[in-house]
Amino acid sequence: MRRLLLYSCANPDIDPRTQQPRGCSKENKALVNCTTAENIQCKPGTGLDNRTFIVEIPCEYT
Repeated sequence: MRRLLLYSCANPDIDPRTQQPRGCSKENKALVNCTTAENIQCKPGTGLDNRTFIVEIPCEYT
C-alpha cells in the first residue's frame, strides 16, 4: 500500500526538566510548526503562509 505524505511537523522542543514539550499549556497542549508537501498549499488565510501551519499536540502540563 502506498502512503501519501501530505505534511510533516517539526519535533517538539523537549524541556529536559519536565520531559514535556516546551510551552505545554494547562490544557495539556503544545504547539508545533508543520509544513505541507511540496505540491500541496494551504487555503489562503488558514496558515502562516501558503505551506506552513501550527498543530496542537498533547502533553502533560507540569
